[in-house]
Amino acid sequence: MQLDERLSAVAKFVRQGAKLIDIGTDHAKLPIYLTETGKISFAIASDKNEGPLFFARENINRAGLGDKISVRLGDGLLSVQAGEVDTIVVAGMGGALIKEILSLSPLVLKSVESLILQPMNEGNALRKWLYENDFYIEDETLAKEDGRIYEIISAKHGQRDMPSKFELLFGPVIFKSKTEMLKERILEFAEKERKKLRGMEKSEKVKTTVEYTLTQNKLKGLEELLW
Repeated sequence: MQLDERLSAVAKFVRQGAKLIDIGTDHAKLPIYLTETGKISFAIASDKNEGPLFFARENINRAGLGDKISVRLGDGLLSVQAGEVDTIVVAGMGGALIKEILSLSPLVLKSVESLILQPMNEGNALRKWLYENDFYIEDETLAKEDGRIYEIISAKHGQRDMPSKFELLFGPVIFKSKTEMLKERILEFAEKERKKLRGMEKSEKVKTTVEYTLTQNKLKGLEELLW
């Protein structure tokens, strides 16, 4: 099983010998790859829709891994019991949905060692939630595929100080990396704020609002991050 750049980056954060659940597994590509390469000892491929699970089962059976990958129909973590796995993977969902999935299963969440998360948006809110719920970000990376940059977060149990607003936005570990991909991501955020300002500047009334000033300050802060 071959993985794209996004899922390859997710796979690198999985520790050797892990027992994991892949939430929203779709075609079970990640569990199959990790099992075939001998990186994990057991996996649960879970999805809340029967359609994707049909293809997941087909792919797993074709690979001859039916005894090592359990396919389960369920919403979020409701298909797993506390203690069955030590790693939770949630990739390809919005940050708000990932927070909801984790919040609804506190016993399972408490029983695992690590979370590997790949939010499609609202990564800053997800990071804040992690630090508010006794997790900290151990490692992070960025991956680029088809012109889009994705962020992958590896979190562990433990209390740490809340990162700054820009560390939450870009990731406390990623923020220290000073890579070209990070620079590209900062430029993307800056352009969004610039575009927002151009729209607001069409109205003299809007230019007197607090929101306009806050947007100006945010853009300035983003531009100051560049090197």
